Amino acid sequence: MRSLRLVVLSCLCLAVATTAAAVDGPEIPNRLPQAKAGEWVLMQGTSGDNMGVRNRVTVTAVKDGVVSLKRERLAPDGTVEETNAFDLNLERMASRNADLREHATAINTETIFVKDKEFSVVAVSWKGDPAEDGSGEREFKIWLSPDLPVGGLAKTWSSDHDFPSSEIVDYGF
Repeated sequence: MRSLRLVVLSCLCLAVATTAAAVDGPEIPNRLPQAKAGEWVLMQGTSGDNMGVRNRVTVTAVKDGVVSLKRERLAPDGTVEETNAFDLNLERMASRNADLREHATAINTETIFVKDKEFSVVAVSWKGDPAEDGSGEREFKIWLSPDLPVGGLAKTWSSDHDFPSSEIVDYGF
């Protein structure tokens, strides 16, 4: 369930519509509207209960402003342990997330490597609601690239393990 929450949180972040900047920084890429059926990413958990867990997210259809996705949680041997499907309405997602830039605490450009290929990414940091354990505001960071599939998500990080961190380890168009 935590990995599904991560995927949903990540997808919410992907549908960002840029607005007037509250902090200086580059434009936040939003590749989700260009998603095509068949493209996929393989994300691997990097913290907490999600450490080492792999999730493959595949675009199954794009029609009438809706991107349909399938998330497969993979066992260590690569077999599918669990599958979930969900739809993202692009207009609703953009409207729900239009204020990410306004709430960002930092926006900058970084470089990451995926399968020995270099990608320029925009890293966006922000603070969220208090952590479930009452330890204070949660901090989040996502890395997005216009050159990666399924919305361009490259990496996620959270100070709260209820929203586990992950990074892309493979992809296909």
